[in-house]
Amino acid sequence: MNPLKTIRKQWIYRGAAVIVLFFLGFTTPGHDLLRGMETGVLTAISPISNTVSVAFGHVAEGADSLVHVTSLRRENKKMEKELAALKEENKNLQDIVNRSTFLSNAQAIRNNRKDKPVEARITAKSSGMYFSRFSINKGSRDGVKVGDTVVSAMGKGNDASIEGIVGYVTEVSPFQSKVRSIIDEDCAISFRSIRTGDGGVLKGQKKSLNGYAFDLYADLVVGDTLFTTGIGDHFAPDLYIGSVTEVSTDDDKMVKNVKVKSGINFHKLYNVFVLTGAR
Repeated sequence: MNPLKTIRKQWIYRGAAVIVLFFLGFTTPGHDLLRGMETGVLTAISPISNTVSVAFGHVAEGADSLVHVTSLRRENKKMEKELAALKEENKNLQDIVNRSTFLSNAQAIRNNRKDKPVEARITAKSSGMYFSRFSINKGSRDGVKVGDTVVSAMGKGNDASIEGIVGYVTEVSPFQSKVRSIIDEDCAISFRSIRTGDGGVLKGQKKSLNGYAFDLYADLVVGDTLFTTGIGDHFAPDLYIGSVTEVSTDDDKMVKNVKVKSGINFHKLYNVFVLTGAR
């Protein structure tokens, strides 16, 4: 067959089809037929279209999630760095505050004492968590004597800085001394209540002080502030001991028991003052 005739026939068929579709579009039956064909085609490809659309939707959501997660990770790392910097800054500020408070309280002790207390640094301690017995870097060459009272600078509420009782000197050499603290089990200390004047005796027990009142009917309550009396022990009078945390009465033994929390943190003790000639 002649190729030209074949091509001519194909173009004739295509032209006829276009003319038929054109006229069908302007007639009601033809228009309905075209609409039916369109609906059929759309119905046939609708599942495929929906599937493809859902698939692309999931891919898009996954991509957005990946971008969001990456962004959150960057933000998280940035916030971690900022938090670390803030913690370090807060630590430095707290160190400054603590150091300033200590220096202020220590200066108050120097100013309040006419006998010029000897400032000492703790150089060694006994085994255990608390400073029940320890050594200081000052001795007889500095005027320290056996029996001298040892205190630490501290503040109490809004009051001025006060001297918290730590212990007393037990041994002295030219360049160092040994101290026994009030929480040591072999240490006893007499007390009086600032509020009522009632007195008694306390003994060390690890980090706390336990004891009894001289009077069964002593008016001692939780929160009472106790100071030293200077009677019958190694300690100078009128030094802050601590506050009452518990009061109980033993009717069988006819005694009122008290527990006291010291004003000194015997878990963190580094510098002290020796009150030479205070007794």
